[in-house]
This record gives sequence, C-alpha cells and structure tokens, in this order.
Amino acid sequence: MDIESIDREDLKKILSLLQEYTQKLKQICDKRMETRYKYIQLYLSIIIATILFTGAYFGSFLYYYSDKQTIDETLTSSIYVFFFVMTMLLIFIVIHLTVIIRARQKDSFNADHLAVIVKRMIKTASQYSEHASKKLSFKFEFDLRLAEAEAALMLYEKAFRDLFKK
Repeated sequence: MDIESIDREDLKKILSLLQEYTQKLKQICDKRMETRYKYIQLYLSIIIATILFTGAYFGSFLYYYSDKQTIDETLTSSIYVFFFVMTMLLIFIVIHLTVIIRARQKDSFNADHLAVIVKRMIKTASQYSEHASKKLSFKFEFDLRLAEAEAALMLYEKAFRDLFKK
C-alpha cells in the first residue's frame, strides 16, 4: 500500500489499534508494578514479624528462666523451636517464590508479545503520521497516541527490566 494513497478511515483504524494494544501493554505493566510492591511489603512484614517473634521468644525465655538451673534444657528446646520457625518461614518463602516466578514468566511472555506489536505499530504509525490529515486536531491525536504508546513501552522496560538481565 502506498503511503500517499492512505485515507482517513485507515488512519483511524491505525490509531484505534495502537490505542488498544497500548492499553493492554500498560495494564500488564501496571499489574506487574503493583504486584512487585505488594510482594516487597509482604516480605518486609514477614521479616519484621519473624524478628519480633524471635526477640519476644528469647526475651521471655531469658526473663523467666534466668535464675533457674534448668536453663540448659530450656535453651536447647528453645533453639529447636527457633529452627522450626525459621524452617517453616523458609519453606513458605520458597513455595511463594516458585508461584511468583511462574506467574512472572507468563506475564513476561504476554508483555513481550504486546511490546513487539506496539513497537511495530509505532513504526507504522510514525510513517503515516507525516501524511495524515491536514486537520490540526487529527495530527494532534495522532501525535498523542504515538506518545502514549512510547510511554507504555518505557513502562514495559521499567516493569520487566529484571528479566532483561539474562
């Protein structure tokens, strides 16, 4: 198709598709960023709770048994409880990370696919934008949609940048 022979309906269709795929890519990236922050908060909460639990446990142990002669037996059982809690925490984290990694791989594949489509659409739309309607409002909309698509690609690179370090 010759660029000069493109009509206004074709340009509207390009804009519509560009907007649709840009929104899909942005939604996946927003979901990824939101999930990332939730997991950071979750892990910090777990770490803080574990530290507080351990401190309270050993603090109460020292308070109640500091003057008794059975401190060696109680200390040994306390260490077993401590290691049990730490093992449960470690198992939880490993299982949770396994689920997260699988979900990330799926989201990453979808985002990669959409990013390729959006990049190609930006390239195509940029070529046609020069030959778009002479009407200022249409040119403005065209430029706006291109800027939105480029911003979505920047968000994609930010949201999935840890996967680029292969």
